[in-house]
Amino acid sequence: MMKMAGSNLASLFYEKIRLYRDLLDVLDQEKKSIIAIDLDGLWKISDQKKKIAENIAAVRLRMMDLSSKTGMGHDRDTPTFQTSTVLSLVPDGVREQVRKCQVTLVALKDEIRLRLAENKRYVGEYLTVLDELIGVITGAASPKPIYGRRRVPEKAPAHLFLSREV
Repeated sequence: MMKMAGSNLASLFYEKIRLYRDLLDVLDQEKKSIIAIDLDGLWKISDQKKKIAENIAAVRLRMMDLSSKTGMGHDRDTPTFQTSTVLSLVPDGVREQVRKCQVTLVALKDEIRLRLAENKRYVGEYLTVLDELIGVITGAASPKPIYGRRRVPEKAPAHLFLSREV
């Protein structure tokens, strides 16, 4: 019974690894869409990420159910469930396989964090460029200190590309 539960747990780990790899692929697509400023693509990617996150959560719940039914781990209501804690409770015949899956999952999660931070940085850079561009076009850019000690001339020179009359 425990060995079968361990095998089932290993298959759930493999499913979770597949989902995290899918998420990495989607994050790569997201980066390309950010660079290309493809808003339609970003909306589609957002939906894909939501579906993958829901599937990951479902696999996690199945892992929790399996571990509680076999006495290997926490109840489903426990918010502190971690797959690494279940590892010590898995039977010896399957433990090495599950441990390798756990190591792979940790590496995938680290890679996902890096990709998310990178994509967030790209978005921030693009928004900064757009903000500066709009500020230059409309003349709304704040004057920059030119004398040091944060002093700004009273009438900073206006470098407007576009002027309007009211």
